[in-house]
Amino acid sequence: MRKAWDKRSVSIAFKGGYNLADHAHLDMGTFVLDYDGERWASDLGRDNYDLPLYFQRIAGGGRWRYFRLNTHSHNTLVLNDDNQRADARAKIIQFDSNEEQPSAVIDLTEAYTFYANSVQRTIKLTGDSGVLISDKVEGNITLKSVQWQILTDAEIVVTGNKATLLRDGKRMVATLVQPANAVFEVVSAEQAQPEMLNKGYKLLGTRITTFDDLKCEIVVQFDAHGQ
Repeated sequence: MRKAWDKRSVSIAFKGGYNLADHAHLDMGTFVLDYDGERWASDLGRDNYDLPLYFQRIAGGGRWRYFRLNTHSHNTLVLNDDNQRADARAKIIQFDSNEEQPSAVIDLTEAYTFYANSVQRTIKLTGDSGVLISDKVEGNITLKSVQWQILTDAEIVVTGNKATLLRDGKRMVATLVQPANAVFEVVSAEQAQPEMLNKGYKLLGTRITTFDDLKCEIVVQFDAHGQ
């Protein structure tokens, strides 16, 4: 979805899919976010094809031990510090092409059935530089934590529930709207050989461990004009 066919306009690309498709990663629900000619939420892509068991795509297979291929490196949810289910599928179940605020909903439930009864992600364009990400998780009794995250190589300045991403004199502000009192944190996404090093990349996210009736809603607003 995009505001205009102009590299300075806000645009976001996101996916459902099938985790066992050829060359797929465990990344359903992930997205990349561009504005003002810069990429603010990134995807690292493949790793080295010669790594041991790189194409062992079965559940629990060696492919999923590698950071670039598993859920931990992508702009999606991580439940209980675990990967998405390897055999899961996700569909875009709703799309609204409204010119002012186009939106879509992705049903991610199959990816997290070990820990949740329902997981849905809603993505909406807001204003001329804004994107709203809303995730609703209805957990089962095994749910212990929900990690929301994006990967970026931008400089990040965090103040509580706000994070300012800076690149080449430009900026994008992420605001953690919900849950109340949740805050952002930043951790390195760099890895050691023989995996690719991911130099300069980090994960901006929040980790939720307290739930009301096993339910969790995380809402993050991106806007270049945010304060």
